[in-house]
Amino acid sequence: MSEQAAQASERAQVLDLELMALTRERDQHAQRAQAVEAEVQWLRLQIAAQGLHQLAAAPAPPPPATAGPPRRVEELLERITDRAAALSHLVFSLEEGPVHDLTLDRAKEAVWVGRAWEALQALEDWCRYREDHPEQACSLHAYLSRAPDGYRTIPLHRLSPTESENVRNDGRLAAQRMFPVPTQVDPCGRALMLAHIRLDTNYGICPRLYFLPDPTTQAVTVGYLGRHLTNARTS
Repeated sequence: MSEQAAQASERAQVLDLELMALTRERDQHAQRAQAVEAEVQWLRLQIAAQGLHQLAAAPAPPPPATAGPPRRVEELLERITDRAAALSHLVFSLEEGPVHDLTLDRAKEAVWVGRAWEALQALEDWCRYREDHPEQACSLHAYLSRAPDGYRTIPLHRLSPTESENVRNDGRLAAQRMFPVPTQVDPCGRALMLAHIRLDTNYGICPRLYFLPDPTTQAVTVGYLGRHLTNARTS
């Protein structure tokens, strides 16, 4: 099999996994929507039974304007800046320059930004899950595999817990993965980040989000969001 055919086959397998994960997510969302609708109907009946018929028939208030995921890089950066409540367990040390590379493909920007937001929410809830269950030593891989109720996740195949041996052992490639961190994490202000989340599997910009869990706290430092970094295949 030629290298081009092998790459095409690998790409097809990744897309199949992505489709399966998205189908599973769609079905889960549909089930949750049905459960919520049933609960709403039950609550309306209970309210009506108390004689509050006008309240029982009242329409639900509109959702807040920021309920949906961001679709543009600028909106994502605004959400990150205003993270006090939504992403309180995450520390952002990333530089904004590489993030703007996601705007270079306008057709995919919304997809990439949405997936980045999903990844950040999953990291936030992983921290929250570990905080809520201190008796469990739960890695991110285990958390995504388990997909506990009430906590946000992403498809497991988007997670890459580390880099290849070639990248780890190549000083030049490893240096690209040295990102800013708070001095509480590393006194020198930079640390090697190997764990990352894939926001796309196509060639080109193919963004990645790199992060580093703090072993002494439940926090996670997000050190990079931008185009795919050089690896052994692309160097």
